[in-house]
Amino acid sequence: MNKKRDIFALVQLFSYISFGLCMTALIPFMADLGYNSYQRGYALSGYAVLNIVLQLIFGYLSDKWSTAKWITLVSMLIFVLAAARLFTWEEPSFFLLLGLVSISGGFLNCLCGLQDTWAIGINPYFRKKLSILKAFGSVGWALGSMGGALFLPKFGYRGIGLLIAGLGFWVLVMMFFLPDIAKFDKKSTVSGKDLIGFFRIKAYIMLLLILFSLYAMVVANTSLVVDKMLFLEASRIEISLKWGMGAVLEIPMYLFSMRFINKYGALAMLKASAVVSALQFLLFALAQHSFLIVLICILQVFTTPIILISSKWLIADLIPPHLSSSGQLLALSLYMGLSSLFIPLLSGVMGLNLGYSLSLALFSLFGLLAFVLCLFLEKELHSK
Repeated sequence: MNKKRDIFALVQLFSYISFGLCMTALIPFMADLGYNSYQRGYALSGYAVLNIVLQLIFGYLSDKWSTAKWITLVSMLIFVLAAARLFTWEEPSFFLLLGLVSISGGFLNCLCGLQDTWAIGINPYFRKKLSILKAFGSVGWALGSMGGALFLPKFGYRGIGLLIAGLGFWVLVMMFFLPDIAKFDKKSTVSGKDLIGFFRIKAYIMLLLILFSLYAMVVANTSLVVDKMLFLEASRIEISLKWGMGAVLEIPMYLFSMRFINKYGALAMLKASAVVSALQFLLFALAQHSFLIVLICILQVFTTPIILISSKWLIADLIPPHLSSSGQLLALSLYMGLSSLFIPLLSGVMGLNLGYSLSLALFSLFGLLAFVLCLFLEKELHSK
């Protein structure tokens, strides 16, 4: 089992290197083509639509067919082909760019959830090791985002596309040697009524609202914060450091997150993340130098990893085991997909009309909203 875990860790590592390369280059690539923040936000929201659809379909099919391995493998192949084509195309039209960004970004976001759902669905051993596996993903993201800054000046966007292709196909080979999720009795297979039943669970709905609020800030961190850095004339090195530093600092939290969750509880960790997220965005708003924004990303150690790990455990405790994939991916499609759909557009409009500093200050309110909702969810769980 340890050997399979090590292979899965390598899958996370190399997958996230390719993800980091793609996401770090995406906004500068569109900016170099002459698209403004609103147009970039429109393109980024395009992949959120596909992500929502994919999460819903793949969650249902994963439970119905009792497989996450082959769905993940095919999704990885599609991401690799789309991302490689996007960056190796010299001057795509806006509609062609929109299509390629939608496919590559949609499958990238979906793959992050699929790999996690695959891991926790194999057996309890892999579920307990999820935070360690995610640490390898953070290492990969850091290598991809910071390495992209060194790779891009020498080899250009075409080189980024070819590197993503090479890494992606190596990941596909390793995936063949991993086990699939646990099989359940045919009598327990998922149906449409089961999916609707999730919305009758009050705690599940409240958790989705909390996660949407928190992930809205994660999305704004990848769009609005980068837009402010570009406005402050940040260098490509600083933008890559912004992505890479956050990923590096997430590693310790992924390694030790289970200790904190076991000691304080997943919901308490979410409350702490909400407070830190609000503080981080207020500091982003006040920063008047791009390198200060990079330094403020240090606080990311208390945000993204806590949100992703705590949410998995809270959702798993609210749904039946045979509906694990559906419950997890449905939640991802809603809180991650909807925030990825609306927040880039909202942040683009706010940034152009209100200015980036005021917009970032207003986004801090999402953190306060999440904290208040956590208090209500805590009361709901105690009443049960």
